[in-house]
Amino acid sequence: MTTSGVNPEGFPQGGEFVDEAITLQSRFPQINMPRDTMWPLRLHDEATKAVVAEVLPELVTALSEPIKPATKNQIHDIFATNPHKRRLPWHYKEDGEGLTYTTGAYEGQTDAKGSTPLYDGINYQFDANGRMVKFELIEGEHSYNRHRPRYQEFLTYDNEGYLTERLTWGYIEPTITDRFEYTVDEAGRKTPAKMTRTQKVQGEDSEPMTVDLANYEEWLMTNPNGISALTREQLDPKELEITDFNVSEYRKGILFAHPEQLEHALVMYGDGSYPTPGGETALEYNDKAFADAHGSLGGALFSLAARSGDMREFVSNRITSKVQDKWNQLQKKRAKATSESVHFGFDYDGAGHFHKTNGEVEITKDGVGLTLSAAYAGDQVEDQLASALGMKRGLRNATIEIPVNQTERDGYFFVDVKAVCDKLGIPVSEQDVADYLEDYLGDKDDAPKAKYQRYSKYGSRQPAIWQDEATGVSVILETERRDYDSSADLDNFFGHDGTSVWGPLPKEVRRTSDSKKNTPKIRIVVEPVGDPFDEATTQRTDVVVRTYMSRLEQSAA
Repeated sequence: MTTSGVNPEGFPQGGEFVDEAITLQSRFPQINMPRDTMWPLRLHDEATKAVVAEVLPELVTALSEPIKPATKNQIHDIFATNPHKRRLPWHYKEDGEGLTYTTGAYEGQTDAKGSTPLYDGINYQFDANGRMVKFELIEGEHSYNRHRPRYQEFLTYDNEGYLTERLTWGYIEPTITDRFEYTVDEAGRKTPAKMTRTQKVQGEDSEPMTVDLANYEEWLMTNPNGISALTREQLDPKELEITDFNVSEYRKGILFAHPEQLEHALVMYGDGSYPTPGGETALEYNDKAFADAHGSLGGALFSLAARSGDMREFVSNRITSKVQDKWNQLQKKRAKATSESVHFGFDYDGAGHFHKTNGEVEITKDGVGLTLSAAYAGDQVEDQLASALGMKRGLRNATIEIPVNQTERDGYFFVDVKAVCDKLGIPVSEQDVADYLEDYLGDKDDAPKAKYQRYSKYGSRQPAIWQDEATGVSVILETERRDYDSSADLDNFFGHDGTSVWGPLPKEVRRTSDSKKNTPKIRIVVEPVGDPFDEATTQRTDVVVRTYMSRLEQSAA
């Protein structure tokens, strides 16, 4: 039952309750945390470190005192004074576990500019010992998420009233759980010893971030969770061993001899009648995906819309009539190397399987090239269409990926670039490698220093160690340069000498992956020399790839 304005009786006496007048602030530890939720990892940032240095002594002090028990009358006396000076009354509800005090949300006075402040509702929940265990801010009728929590805090104590766990959540903020451990001296007094912080990622706790509360000044200085620039000697590199590599190819685009073939393929795509690897037709797959996203009614409406109308008419009117016009114009031109393109993109206006599909048609005198992608499946739709047509997509590159890490120190890498090149038979000198590493790490005056500068110079790739235009081979070192959990540019902590490069790996507290993802790699990228749709080009590329594979297999033997 919820009642306002009634003085409740005291809690059953279950311990030694404080007799003196108490305040709302005495019912829970006054915890003040840095705004940055990942602060235990980010002490390399001087501003973050300064905030943490100020907060940690306050945190230890707040945790060092237990929250003593209080009676119901004492709790009620607090709310009789109208804490937070609210316009609406406080209501309380009692159950077997304690008391909850609530006050509603309301609007403030409209100012001269016409702005009206909104004040959240507030919930306080206390356990049977009068300790606060839950605090909430609830949005009001005129807020975006009306009647829903905007902020929540949950507290857990041991039997003596020491805080052992604090969970916080905020709108568009992550769920953070801090757990606290204590040591007990000979007199039985508890002292904060350790804090462990985790963050919810897709419903699961992240890897823990720890803070040494007993020796926080030393912890701040040594920064054990953070990123450090270590020397070659500290990493104690081992002799290079290549035990694993992976070969893949990237294909893109379907080539047709003339627009009529293209139209046939696009009608087939729009109908979605060809099979997918799962055994369903492409359109049946789309039906299921839409129903999963929008419910059975949404799926039924999509299915009905997708199967209505004339697909050939849709394809002709929206795509191939434009292609045919440009094809005809190109045939009249004398220059053979000219080309034209037609782009198409559909959202909910796409008939049939064209729902949320984008495509590009590249038109030359010799043929028409098609690329396709869909919002729900990327370029898989292009691959499935090519398979259904019995055609191969154009070979854009083949890649041999070689993971390399010559240090056993956790969280760091070491790569002897010259040694890897020697095993691969790459004709580079020590000076070539030294110059490359200076460029790679931004040591040269003209080297790109910032991420956007590197992208401007190299595009999405890293710079190449060595290139051979005759075979289309590029040899590339790839390392993870950014740690999003630590909010740090890792390459600021990299080191190198004339032959090798080393540095920290991403922490992966929130973004966990298998260990191979962040391991540095040497990539041998072979871009086909010739027509990507010509089988002879594929065969020449295969010869180049097999040459390097043979060298790697000999090295691993």
